[in-house]
Amino acid sequence: MNKLCDDRGDPYEIAKLSPAQYEELAPKLNRTTANLFFNVERVLSDHRGAGVVLVGGIAGYLLWHLMISPYSVPVVGSIIDGLLSTLFAIFLALGLLHLLYGWVLRGRYGLVETVFLEHGYCVSCGYSLVDLAKESDGCVVCPECNAAWSHDRIGSQSES
Repeated sequence: MNKLCDDRGDPYEIAKLSPAQYEELAPKLNRTTANLFFNVERVLSDHRGAGVVLVGGIAGYLLWHLMISPYSVPVVGSIIDGLLSTLFAIFLALGLLHLLYGWVLRGRYGLVETVFLEHGYCVSCGYSLVDLAKESDGCVVCPECNAAWSHDRIGSQSES
């Protein structure tokens, strides 16, 4: 699954906050949380994405040279074979990244989701969820965008 989902399984996108909204949110985050929020989540996804591309590229290169190259070199020559193996490795790496994109995203945005909810904000639109009633399934539904978040995950670090 390549989409981020709320606690009811419905897809959402990370809130695109304006600079003013970030300025409002930043003082409410303690220094450690802010550092995690703005730096660590980026590193997580960069490492996951780079790892997926690296594994896909190596797999494509090895697959080409072990299975295809013995038949293609006599036909097209070694220079063209080298170019074709590089293209094959790139396409396999990008194909693998496409298949695992949801996993890469969850690495990046899982922490963002946690920080937003701990501070009482909807991950999808940035609306304050503090003091909203929970529904029978234990979720709080954002009145702005209808994303549903588990009541237990909301507001552990929000101002009361």
